[in-house]
Amino acid sequence: MCFAGLESSAHRGYHGRLLLRRRPEGSRIPIMKRSLRAVLASLLAAGAFVAPTSDAQVSSSQLDALRDRLKDARSRIRAIQGRADSVADQIASIDEQAAAVAEAIAAADALIAATEDDISVLQSRIEAKQALYEQRSAQARDIAVELYKGGVTGELDLLLGSKRIEELLSRLEYAGTSSRNNSRVMVETKRLKAELQAAKAQLEVKLDEAKAARAERVEQAQHLHELRAAKRQRLVDLRADIRAERKEAEGLKSRSDQLEEQLREQAEREAAAAAAARAAEQAAQEAAQDAPEVVRATRSGSGFIWPLNGAVTSGYGWRWGRMHNGIDIDGTSGDPIRASRAGTVFFAGYDDNGYGNHVVISHGGGFSSVYAHATTVVVNGGQSVSQGQLIATVGCTGSCTGDHLHFEIRVNGSPQDPMRYLP
Repeated sequence: MCFAGLESSAHRGYHGRLLLRRRPEGSRIPIMKRSLRAVLASLLAAGAFVAPTSDAQVSSSQLDALRDRLKDARSRIRAIQGRADSVADQIASIDEQAAAVAEAIAAADALIAATEDDISVLQSRIEAKQALYEQRSAQARDIAVELYKGGVTGELDLLLGSKRIEELLSRLEYAGTSSRNNSRVMVETKRLKAELQAAKAQLEVKLDEAKAARAERVEQAQHLHELRAAKRQRLVDLRADIRAERKEAEGLKSRSDQLEEQLREQAEREAAAAAAARAAEQAAQEAAQDAPEVVRATRSGSGFIWPLNGAVTSGYGWRWGRMHNGIDIDGTSGDPIRASRAGTVFFAGYDDNGYGNHVVISHGGGFSSVYAHATTVVVNGGQSVSQGQLIATVGCTGSCTGDHLHFEIRVNGSPQDPMRYLP
């Protein structure tokens, strides 16, 4: 029965009469033999018909969303990897600079050591020259003292004090030679000492410069060390981000693959169901053609035929405080439901508004028809159907209490009494 929990297969309509009449014998749609019902029943038992649903569309949207997220994740991975590569290049450059600075520090250390050695050598030479100078000065003082003790204070004293010419010559030669030698040595020693001190001063300047350069290189090395440590930490963080993004991408890829496989399997099932539906319709048509009891339906003046051979158990109009927008036609589960008029399938599927599995066909000119509570639906939205074509089978889905067909005819979307349009 239709909607709102009908409890009987027959009740009085809004006209006040019992609506149990059948269609006129001459206007019946083909009556199926038991063999035809057996064909449909066997196909139903095998699960040949599957009511169209919106799962494929929803799943496709989910798959598209997953693929978009996967694309974004891979884009982020590439961007982060690019930053990580840049940081790695910076670290390599810092390492090269640090190596050059280390070499400069080593060179400065070598220069400082060599300069200090040179200064040490010069200092030794200066000290030696100073010792020689002091020695010669002492000798000069000794000669002067000796001459003084001998009473010789000048060249005249030296001449008068000599008793013999040989002594005079000897004393003159000794005094002159010693004096000249000492003077020459002392002058040369003083000059060399001055030169050595000047060279030492230059080396000390060079040493100070080398130490300053080394200190600068040490400071630069420390800066590079700190910079490298910061870059290394940045690289560690970026690589952690890459691992996290890759993990997310792997999860998205896995879910995407699973959903894609589900869609593929669903498409295969739908294709198999469609093929089975076509086979079932063909079998039903062949069985109907072979049935001797079949009487072709006649059309009404409006062009409609009865969609199901059965008694009208509930008419159009008010009942139980609400509007019944169609008629209920009695039937047995699996009985064929046929298009009352040719048209295009506007909807074929299930809804939660009480109709259950149902079909809506648009016939043009503002006319449409509704076939509700079907067990199975064997057509798809957008499909063209001919009058009398199998579109569904009788059942009790949605709000109903027994197997039947709820049938509506609408004009410009407004429900009409189907009895006005049926033959």
